[in-house]
Amino acid sequence: MTVPRFHLASAVSGVCWGLIAYALGRGALGSLVWGGVVVSPLIGVLVGLSLRRLAPGTTRGRLAVSLVDLYAAVAVFGAAVGVFDLVTGVNAGVGWRRDPSAVILQAVLASLWGITLTGWVLLLWPLSYFNHLLLWRRRPSP
Repeated sequence: MTVPRFHLASAVSGVCWGLIAYALGRGALGSLVWGGVVVSPLIGVLVGLSLRRLAPGTTRGRLAVSLVDLYAAVAVFGAAVGVFDLVTGVNAGVGWRRDPSAVILQAVLASLWGITLTGWVLLLWPLSYFNHLLLWRRRPSP
């Protein structure tokens, strides 16, 4: 597979993950979830870039990479939600002055907290591993 096609496959993977995130996060995040969903193709490309360079030979190593990539993708998704919150002012109260870094950090931590404590990570990690396997098999040679 060529590099552009690999990036396209990674972006399509990101869109699929964005749909999963929408289904899981729309209740907790409301309309703010769209901030992350819109950025999900870019998140998919970023994850694709990481796994192009990281291809451990062992199953244990691949499991570890897929978990780290899952949490990294969720953190970037949360950051996009925070930026969307700042831009749209959805959670802005009258007369409030919000610290931009605090708003973004809050969204990142809430996203990470959300997949971990709700137990969704137990479903998402195997999906991430399977997704990584599909992309690892299609990655272009370096």
